[in-house]
Amino acid sequence: MTLRHLTLISLLLLLPHTLLAQQSKKQERSATPFANAEFKRAKILQPFGKFVWADANILLKDASLCFIENDTIKKAFVDKVIAVQFDSATYRKVEGGQMGLVIAEKNYNSLIRLRTIDMKQYTEETNGTQNAGYLEFDGIGRMQNEFIDLHNEAFLEKGFPVKDKYYFIVKGKCVVANESHIEREISKKHMDEFKKLMRDQWWSWRDEESLKMLLEFLP
Repeated sequence: MTLRHLTLISLLLLLPHTLLAQQSKKQERSATPFANAEFKRAKILQPFGKFVWADANILLKDASLCFIENDTIKKAFVDKVIAVQFDSATYRKVEGGQMGLVIAEKNYNSLIRLRTIDMKQYTEETNGTQNAGYLEFDGIGRMQNEFIDLHNEAFLEKGFPVKDKYYFIVKGKCVVANESHIEREISKKHMDEFKKLMRDQWWSWRDEESLKMLLEFLP
């Protein structure tokens, strides 16, 4: 067996590991249980051009919209909320009423990143003591407890483990970012390009730069 053959075999053996590394992502962390370190003045957009202002934030436990009223943190009902604007950052509502960050836009279509605390990882890291401390939110007409340990200084120092899920807003409709759902939305004239991209070994549904490319194919 020649040196050339040995080199080729070695490359083929390494290929799956290379692809796996490309698909994997480092564990992201958030220094606070909220999207922003502090509550900010935000413009909350509603249907028919209506809007209200509030000191607001996004709770990462479930990506819910929260606001401060009379020095109390409350969770907002988002049935009539379309989006929330914090300075230059915009959050759009996705499935389940959760709020995701708009990371790219083109032709009135948007790519949305929904970031939440990875509660499974969080529980493992706190040895199951998930209810050691909690934030209490006074919902309208009900009380909801969000169990997040705020008293473990060592844990707060390294941050909360978070996970990301992606969506597209296509002409006002929320679509999960996966092949079966997105393929239904692709313009016919771009279908061949989309299929070619799906065969590209360096393209990934977990990579934001890859997902941004799909905005070119949406109507």
